[in-house]
Amino acid sequence: MRDIKIFFLLVVPLALFWSCKGPEKLINVSSFYPYDNQVFTTNKVEVNFTVQEIRKNLFVNVRVNGNLVYKKGLILTNNVVVELDKPTNIILVEFVDSNNDIVFSKEITVFYNKPETKEVEKRKVVVKPVRAKKPKYTEVAKKMEESIKEQLPKIEEVRESIYISSVNIDLKDDLGLNTFKDLIVLKYIVNISEEFKNKPILDILKGVEVEISDVSGNIVFSQELREPQATFEIKTSKLPTGSYILTVRAIDVNGRAYESSKWINIDRTPPILSIGSLTNNMIVRDVFSFPVEAKDDSGVSEVYSSMNESKLEYTKKGNVYVFTFNSRSYQNGRYTIQVYAKDRLGNEARTNFVILIDNWIEYVVDGNSGAGFHVASFLDNDGGIHLAYYNSVKKSLFYAYNQGDLTNWKIQLVDSRPDSGKYPSIYVDRFDRIHIAYTYINERWDDEDLRYAVYDGKNWDIKTLDEQDKAGRYTGIVVDDRGVPHISYYNYTVGSLRYMTYNIKMNRWEAAVPDSYENVGSDTSIDLDSNNVVHIVYLDNANGDLKHCYKGIEETDAYWKFEIIDSDGKVGYYAKMKIDKNNNIHVVYYDATQKALKYAVKKGDNWVKMVVDKNDDPGRFNSIFVDSNFNVYVSYFVEKTKEIRYAVYDGKAWKIETVVRGRAGGWSSVMFKEKPIIFFYDVNSNSLKLVTK
Repeated sequence: MRDIKIFFLLVVPLALFWSCKGPEKLINVSSFYPYDNQVFTTNKVEVNFTVQEIRKNLFVNVRVNGNLVYKKGLILTNNVVVELDKPTNIILVEFVDSNNDIVFSKEITVFYNKPETKEVEKRKVVVKPVRAKKPKYTEVAKKMEESIKEQLPKIEEVRESIYISSVNIDLKDDLGLNTFKDLIVLKYIVNISEEFKNKPILDILKGVEVEISDVSGNIVFSQELREPQATFEIKTSKLPTGSYILTVRAIDVNGRAYESSKWINIDRTPPILSIGSLTNNMIVRDVFSFPVEAKDDSGVSEVYSSMNESKLEYTKKGNVYVFTFNSRSYQNGRYTIQVYAKDRLGNEARTNFVILIDNWIEYVVDGNSGAGFHVASFLDNDGGIHLAYYNSVKKSLFYAYNQGDLTNWKIQLVDSRPDSGKYPSIYVDRFDRIHIAYTYINERWDDEDLRYAVYDGKNWDIKTLDEQDKAGRYTGIVVDDRGVPHISYYNYTVGSLRYMTYNIKMNRWEAAVPDSYENVGSDTSIDLDSNNVVHIVYLDNANGDLKHCYKGIEETDAYWKFEIIDSDGKVGYYAKMKIDKNNNIHVVYYDATQKALKYAVKKGDNWVKMVVDKNDDPGRFNSIFVDSNFNVYVSYFVEKTKEIRYAVYDGKAWKIETVVRGRAGGWSSVMFKEKPIIFFYDVNSNSLKLVTK
């Protein structure tokens, strides 16, 4: 025996499709064997058909000449061996549903040409007596003998159809699927009829033809051989995935063909990967999981996933692999996740996803118990970070400073008088002096004052600015270029908006009441534009409106101007404002009617309002920061889920994410210094922390 390496051209097979009884019962049959009107010399025939999709409760009936010979559930690749019992045979294949309704049928006619030995017909030859006159007797006898021989059939002609009894085919099929990838190892044997066993086989066998044809009957490979038996390799590296018929045909010296066929499949298609929860260029945070399901007709032998060439752990649920990793074990940055699968034939599927690990990193600012429930922040022109916050255990006002490394905070006690430090606001002027406005509120909440602290680099100077009634909640502070502070706050007793500033000419602090209609002035926020106009936004408690008032810093109280920003429902709670370098006014606030965080911006004379977030009743205790590129950054509290959320607006759309979940205690303050920084009170540790990228 010898090995013969065989190469052949690529031929694209045509798919077969049949349907019946309407499009709702369309069945896609991609291959069917045998062909109609095919002739066989053996009475056992393999019926093979492949469907593209398995549907529930479908069964296969195979009938030969009306007799049911096979009934089973439909699978992707179906093989049935049937016996032919007539010269002409009708093979009927039906797919039926659970109600026995036919959803597909295919009928073919095949012929069985059974080799038969013809008996020599015995004929009576009547020889009439001939009276020889002139010819001699020997001449007459010779002519009679030749005449008789001509009337007898030739023995070789009688027996010419039974030289070869059968052709056996054997394929090396380790998987038992009749499915191959790049190589078929074929072994065939041509068997001689018993009565010619003693005759040299090469005197009987003219040749052997090996053919592979596609489902449409196109021959995609052929090879002629002389050997009565052989084992050799057929390379199929250029043959497309699909179903084929492999035929070995023996030709005897009289030109009669004897053949045997097998249905084979070529599979160089990798497994089909279905991947959930993972998309290209997605942002990944914390513990992340994604499911992978691999499907292949020949069976899946291996599935794995790796990140930057390090394999990920998984759990398997049926045919689904769930890969999991903790992104906090990696530094923030871009990573490549590869998903890999291999079928039993060695076909491989690989796909890559680029992800961005973008975790919020957490730092402790003040780990003392009670620190940070009320917190305000300020970013100076040199990148220094300044915080004012209340410690609920020590009941005092504290100040913290950091130049930007977010560790090693310098912490100072500002006001140690009991119950000092609630509702703080902070500002650093161009002379590097630190200004803090805050509230003293006693434990019974029946006495409160507005207080003010300023730090000149050496000492804190602390003053009580308003101790009339209950004054001082919801402070906001801004300092002009002269170093003069402007403070907005709320008088709870009479329900009015208050404004406090320092009169340089009179060398005294002066309070004003910009708005006192019924009950207005809580939830204040203050800022200055480039024209030295002071702006205050605040809540009209009586009507549930968000209001805005403004005047020049040198103008008297008679010049206050007023406008309503939003009056749609109960709005304006927890209002915070920032004015950018183009004097656009940005406001975020809580809408109690819609239970949503809202945003309003004034460019020129018009206010534009929009909903930022309305999932889970968000928006309380918010904070706002606007950078030099007019991007808007907002942090806010979601009481229902104890979350701090972070929203960014680039002028076109809001992007929202949760930065702290399940342990936020309300107040937060946001700034952006090359990256977002959010300060918050952590309920679990009862301390002041920050999160950043």
